[in-house]
Amino acid sequence: MVWVHRPQPQHAAILNKLLPVPVEIKRLVPYAPIRITNRDLSAGIVNESLFWARSYPPYCGPTDVRVATNRIVAPEHEDVLVLADPEVLVTMIAGRGRWLIDQVAWESEYGERQRAENFVRPILTNLGLRFRTNLPETRTVDPGYRAIDLAPLCNAPLVGGLWGSAELGIKKLPVGAQVFKDAQYTLVDPKTNADKGCVAFYSAKHNPSGTKQVVLPVDRKAAGVNLLITSLWTSSLSVKTPILNVDIDYTDGSRDVTTVCIGRDVQDWYQADPASAARHPAVVWTGPESPQPSLYQFTWENPNPERIVRSVTLRPADSDGYVVLFAASTLDRLPGGPAERFIIPGAQ
Repeated sequence: MVWVHRPQPQHAAILNKLLPVPVEIKRLVPYAPIRITNRDLSAGIVNESLFWARSYPPYCGPTDVRVATNRIVAPEHEDVLVLADPEVLVTMIAGRGRWLIDQVAWESEYGERQRAENFVRPILTNLGLRFRTNLPETRTVDPGYRAIDLAPLCNAPLVGGLWGSAELGIKKLPVGAQVFKDAQYTLVDPKTNADKGCVAFYSAKHNPSGTKQVVLPVDRKAAGVNLLITSLWTSSLSVKTPILNVDIDYTDGSRDVTTVCIGRDVQDWYQADPASAARHPAVVWTGPESPQPSLYQFTWENPNPERIVRSVTLRPADSDGYVVLFAASTLDRLPGGPAERFIIPGAQ
C-alpha cells in the first residue's frame, strides 16, 4: 500500500500520473463535522476523532480548519472507496495493492493529539500493523544529567509581572533539584534570587524589556541538552512557527542550529482546555492551581557527541510571542534504547 498524506492542489497533476483513477484536490469549505463511513480501512475510527475544539473562542463550530484544509474529489469508480464525508480520506485499489490518500493534519496536531492518534491507529491496525507500549525498562546507564546554573540570567518572577496579575503565574512550581519525567533539573528559588525565577525572552510587541540573548556555558561533551520552557502570547501563532533559535557552538569552532517551534515543541502557558494541553507529549509539569499552566521539555540530541560543546545560545525568533526558560541541563548519554523511541505514544 502507498499512503499519500495531505497532497496539495498543485500536486494533483503529478499524483494522477501514478494513481489508477485521477483525482482533484480542492479546498475544503467547512460546513459540518466530518463523518467517517466506518468501513474498510476506516473501521474503528469515530467521528469525534476528527472534531477538534478550538483553544480560543469560539470553542466549537462545524469543523476546525486545523483538521483539514483540502478534500479529495474522485469520480465514481468500482476501485474507489470514499471513507469520509467531506472526502478527507479516500482509498483505491490498484492491482494487488492499494492507495490511501488523506487530508487530515494528524502529524501537526498537539492540542488534540489523542484524537489525532485515534484517527491514525485504526488505519494502521486495519493494515495489519501491530505495535506495543509499556516496554520493559531499557535504561542500563545513568544519563548523567548536569544542571546549568540560570540564577544569574533570571529576569522575571514566577508569579505576577509578565504573567498578567499578582495572582497569576507558575504557582507552586517546585524549586531546587527536581525530576520531571525522568529528566533532572535544578530550578532557581526566587526567594534567594531577588524574586527572579525564570528567563523571559524578548518580544517587540509583548515583552520589549525581555532578554534578547542567553548564552549557557557547557564546556564539556554532551549527548544532548534539555530546556524546561513555556511560552506567552503564542495561542494565535501557526503550528511550527519558530519561537526560539538555539545555536550550539563547539570548541573546534563548528556550530549546530535548531529551533523551538510552536505546537511541535511548546504551547502557550495559558490553555482554555488544560486537560487537552496536558496530553501534549512534551509536557512534563502542569500546575495544580488555575489556570493550570504547563511546562514543556525541549530536547536537542547532539549529532556530534564526540565534540566538546562550548555553549548553547538562545535567541527569540518571533516578534509577538516569546519563550520563558525555567531550567536547563545537559546529558552525558541519551536515555532509552531504539525500541523505546520508535513506539507510537498512546498506542494500544
